[in-house]
Amino acid sequence: MDGNLWPRLGNIQLQKMGLIAVEAVLRRVARPDDRYPRQIVIETELVIRKSTAAVSTGYA
Repeated sequence: MDGNLWPRLGNIQLQKMGLIAVEAVLRRVARPDDRYPRQIVIETELVIRKSTAAVSTGYA
């Protein structure tokens, strides 16, 4: 979607996060007696696009 916007917006990988969440829920449903981590850590990646810039020092 961000390909249609200007400036191009930075984003997070929502599709990847959703897939990991669904897999975690399905594992818990299939094996409710197993122990599971309280947190799932997802590796991040910074993608710099046109919406990411240094802070302006002057007045507009």
